[in-house]
Amino acid sequence: MRRILLVLLASLLGIAACGGDDGPGLDEYADALATAILADDDDDALETTEEEAQCIGDATAPIIGLENLEATGTPEEVETLAEDDLSAFDLSDGAITDVVNATLECVDGIVAQLIEDIDTGSEEADDCLAETLEPSDLAPLLATGLQGEDVSEEDAQALVQIVAECTPGSQDDDSADERAQYQGALAELIFDDGSEVSEEEAACIASDAIDIVGRDRIVALGTPEEFVAATTDDLSALELTDDELLAVAQSYFDCAPAAVDLVRKGFIIGTELTGDAATCLADLVGEPEAQKVLALSLAGEPRPTLLQDLQAHVQTCA
Repeated sequence: MRRILLVLLASLLGIAACGGDDGPGLDEYADALATAILADDDDDALETTEEEAQCIGDATAPIIGLENLEATGTPEEVETLAEDDLSAFDLSDGAITDVVNATLECVDGIVAQLIEDIDTGSEEADDCLAETLEPSDLAPLLATGLQGEDVSEEDAQALVQIVAECTPGSQDDDSADERAQYQGALAELIFDDGSEVSEEEAACIASDAIDIVGRDRIVALGTPEEFVAATTDDLSALELTDDELLAVAQSYFDCAPAAVDLVRKGFIIGTELTGDAATCLADLVGEPEAQKVLALSLAGEPRPTLLQDLQAHVQTCA
């Protein structure tokens, strides 16, 4: 994407043009700018017809101004300027906008050249980009480049989004690979944490948990290894709601039904109730209560709403 900016900027090297004494006027400099554009044989140069190059020259010469052009050199010197000379001009934001608009208006094939540079490898994706992209979509990128700055992700965000929407296959492949890495790491953690689930059950739980938590919160914790490190003891780093914690707990029980009894027994033992009191509690604690127990364990921090019913059952049987 940055390449296309350089392509477009190369076409505007006339901004760095200037020229001589009282002799040459704007027309001579405009012709020099057009000649410079056409003479650029760099592989990354914007392809223009003679008419388009002259259009850019005629439009940009008055924007730069005769005084600035003369301060740079003669029209003949302007014809030999390189794109790196663009940064020598102290153009106002308004002047930069005018140069960008002039280029977009003069060159009909800018979008087509961008699509060719993106090289999606898909005729369908290229057709989508041709229908979706407008020359104006390139304006922020051109404006940034004309000021001698590298194009940031923020500058290119809108264009990147358009490309992503037209190339869903590539995006889906990347997303699937990313998900597989996080899911595999989480499944390994579940399988190895002593929860007595099989590898298949662990993979099932990991898949459901990722769906519940969502990509953004998972990726925000870092790489798959960093994500696992942050969730080894509990899921507090993900800042889940009570309902989300209950949903993750339910995924454990859906994928590993035997986990229900394990959680129930663990809870009863943890209360230190024995005899009739333990039997009483066992009668009161079913799968919904076990789900809250597991959710509390995953929370890693107090959740009064989840704890309330469990405390009531313990007090009833104690």
